[in-house]
Formats: sequence, C-alpha cells, structure tokens
Amino acid sequence: MIATYKRDPRIMSAVLTLLMLAALLVTLAGPAHANHGDRGLELSPEIVTYDIGQVATIAATLDAAADAESGVINIDFENENGANDPDNSTSRRSPDFSCNIDVGASSCSITYTGTESGSAPIRGWVDEDKIQSSDDSDVDEGRFASPTTDCEQAGDPATACDPNPTNGAPDPGTGCGFQVAEPDCTDLISVRFNRPGAVATTLDCDDSGDPDTEREAKASDSDDAISGEHYRCVVENQFGEGLNDVQVNGENENGI
Repeated sequence: MIATYKRDPRIMSAVLTLLMLAALLVTLAGPAHANHGDRGLELSPEIVTYDIGQVATIAATLDAAADAESGVINIDFENENGANDPDNSTSRRSPDFSCNIDVGASSCSITYTGTESGSAPIRGWVDEDKIQSSDDSDVDEGRFASPTTDCEQAGDPATACDPNPTNGAPDPGTGCGFQVAEPDCTDLISVRFNRPGAVATTLDCDDSGDPDTEREAKASDSDDAISGEHYRCVVENQFGEGLNDVQVNGENENGI
C-alpha cells in the first residue's frame, strides 16, 4: 500500500503569514546600533608617570551619561604588551581590565599597581555586545588621535597636545562601525612607571634632520621670516629610563 500526504492549505497559509510578519518586524527595526549610541569615549590622563609600587588610576569617560535606553555600558581595557602587562599579550579578546558605567553616570575607572619600570600603551573601548571574547575596539587608533579630544581631560599634560614632533600627526584610526569621527568608542593612553627616587639627569635634543649632531644648521628656507625647525627632546633619569611630562625650556642666545 502506498501512503499519500496532502498539504493542509490552512497550515501553509499560517506559515506564510508568520514569515511575512517576521520580515516586516525586521524591516521596521532598522539597522542595529551600538548600545552606547554615538557617545564618545576618552581615557584620562593621556600621559602619566608613577613610581613603582604606586597605584595607577585610569578613568573612562563618555561625553554623555548612560541612560535607560543604553543601559549599563561596559568598558574594557588592554595593556598592549607594555610594562606591567598582566598577561603579556596584546589580545583584546581577553581584556586585562573592565569597568561598568551605570545608568545615570558617565564614567568609571580601573586601578592597578606597577611592579616594574617602563611604559605601556593602554587601550580602552566600549564593549558593544558585552562579550569580552569579541573585539569591538578601533584597533588602528593611536595615542594622539585628535588635538581636540586627546588633551582636554583633567590632568592631561601640555605635551599630550603637541602634534609635532612629540606625538607625530594625529592618528584617529578607522573608527567603530558607524562611528568614525573622534571621539569614537576607543581611546589609547600612555602609562609609565619609574623607580622611586628617579630624577631627570640627562637631556638630549635633536632637530628633525640627520645626522644627530649637537650643532644644528638653520632650516634651509629661502624666506628667513618663516624659516623654522622642530626639536625633539628626550629626558632620562639616573637609571637611563625615559621620563614623561617633563618641561624643557629653550633659549635662542644669538637671535638667529
């Protein structure tokens, strides 16, 4: 005996209706957006130096508070293989630190203690999906992303704003999805730890040309009125370690 099966037109009609409703709901929902909306993130301070054994504090601040629509906004941090990196890794899929910005608040902070000397780039970003194993950061953003965002937080040194020669040209990266302009969902700062008692003992300044000599030639510009030069100065302590946020003064002693 051969069994036969007939489709019930009522069932087929119900299935088709459900599929049409699902498609309509997806259309009405529109494109998905990050839970932080278009809020920009800034870490502070931009450049900071501590003694070994001190506690570093890094604040993550949004330019608008979290609200009922966004809910709690999670911020992840990664020490990108610099000094005092907990996992000696640059992987942003296993962040070193994390904090939450609660509804009604606009900032949160993390702390850690330095046990070795050296500098570290610390990247912070909004964890869009709150899944730490996924990387939601702007991986290409540099420490000096914009002169209007990377030197305006409380405690930022004047050197954080210098576009040339200290920090190079602004390096905003590629943005975060639909959010391209600075400030975006990511920020990068520099944290340094020195040995206790370190003091500035060595200063070396050089112009932008080669070779590195102690007697520099005036910039070769035909118009003396606009002729100029940029100098990069490195300050080290008695242990041969570089120092951040040190003011260096200069004097033109012959008027040329």
